[in-house]
Amino acid sequence: MNSAVWVFRLALSAALVLLLAPTRLTARRFQLVLFGSFVLLVSVSLTGHSGSDQSQAAIVHRVIDAFHLTAAGVWIGALAVFARSSITIFAPSREDDQQAFHYGLSRFSEVGLAVVIALALSGVLNPNVLSSFNSAYGEVLLVKLGLFAAMLLLAAANRYWLTPAISRSLDTGMGLKTSLRLLQASLLTETLLAIAVLAIVARLGTISPPALRERGGAALLLP
Repeated sequence: MNSAVWVFRLALSAALVLLLAPTRLTARRFQLVLFGSFVLLVSVSLTGHSGSDQSQAAIVHRVIDAFHLTAAGVWIGALAVFARSSITIFAPSREDDQQAFHYGLSRFSEVGLAVVIALALSGVLNPNVLSSFNSAYGEVLLVKLGLFAAMLLLAAANRYWLTPAISRSLDTGMGLKTSLRLLQASLLTETLLAIAVLAIVARLGTISPPALRERGGAALLLP
């Protein structure tokens, strides 16, 4: 099945590139790109360890994996946008952009909470997690969880400290540049951690989890 899935994913990737080729996206084209990107992302759950799982729980594993992938995609995608925006808002003529940046951060805070819950639940519901720690796979997994915990701390600081500080600075007109710089540093650091997590996930995909060796099937790629 993996080969057919990869052919489908390559064809879908090519279609998305063609949709993105015009310099200006129409609303309709944007919706198609968004939906196609979602399908491309969740289709990863049909590849790798979870894709070759032949056990009775295979469908459940893939659904959990799809939720995990979707939540991770929303978080990292939003993080990339905010990190990029944080670099371009310091010109004096960018006051409106600063307001829009703060508004976007504030609105995403509720979505971000749902994303974190989805990531945590999809990780806990993975039946292979607890049995994986006493292994080479588990050692790499622990590194990933440590990086994820660091991202959580930065995300919490952004929501409960740095974003409110920007709000106060916008209201008073004092200390705005300092607040923006602190948030920029936090966002860029969180982005680097996200890249490291993706690298760890790639490494996990090359290691057989204990459950895979025990039953001759496959386990989840993402815990």
